Amino acid sequence: MEWIIALVLCGLLLVVAEIFLPGGILGLVGAGCLVAASVMAFQRWGPAGGTLFTVAEFALGAVVILQAVRWIPNTPLGKGLVLGASVDGAAPAKDNEDLMGREGVALTQLRPAGAARIDGRRHDVVTEGGLIEAGTQLKVIAVEGIRVVVRPIERNRETKGLES
Repeated sequence: MEWIIALVLCGLLLVVAEIFLPGGILGLVGAGCLVAASVMAFQRWGPAGGTLFTVAEFALGAVVILQAVRWIPNTPLGKGLVLGASVDGAAPAKDNEDLMGREGVALTQLRPAGAARIDGRRHDVVTEGGLIEAGTQLKVIAVEGIRVVVRPIERNRETKGLES
């Protein structure tokens, strides 16, 4: 009886380890331990006892696996294995709200989307619809969620005339 229990515990431990350390070998060895425990139960208690043991083994396995999936991500080791936050490919909108009214420079040609450097950081931006060449000075005119809308800065023509 001790060997049957040892095989079940070892099998469950290896199957749970396979969930978090994929590769196939641990799961196969764990499944082998569980099958061996069932075979030993059939030999020891006959068809009725072996069937009852196998059903109980499956039920226990399901409970253990579900609990492991819920518990392990909350452990220090699990936090390193499991991604804690969803990734949607963009920074949260609150990170862009402070860009309103800021100035920067187009890093790429904006037609109408591209990249700009604003406050020393690279941002994905869009124009109001027109083409803007790389190197053009920009101003953020709107922030709509993760969308940063820019327009080229037009310098006063009189200032340009004085500079010549």
